[in-house]
Amino acid sequence: MRNCYISLDELYLKVKNHEKSPNPEAIVDYQKNYNDILLNIDNHSPYDYLCLRHSLRNNNNTTLPPFTRIDYIHFIIEKAVRVLLIMLLFSSPFILTAVLKEIL
Repeated sequence: MRNCYISLDELYLKVKNHEKSPNPEAIVDYQKNYNDILLNIDNHSPYDYLCLRHSLRNNNNTTLPPFTRIDYIHFIIEKAVRVLLIMLLFSSPFILTAVLKEIL
């Protein structure tokens, strides 16, 4: 992500420098460079997309594909795994302390 915003900043400075003398060919190059920069970074995970689809599942004005039972099962499993991992991370210091206390 850091590399992306640095590259975008460099591109912005190039555009600002050439702003006074517009060159249509340069604009096309800048647009291509901009698109190349954005293509090299992941914006959201598949789970983010699944959450979006879940949140808009009852919205009839969306162009997203319908939220199916398989999607719902996948959403619940992903959510459960994330909750369990968070619980494990937060409880691991207490578990390690109890285990080490028993060993020592």
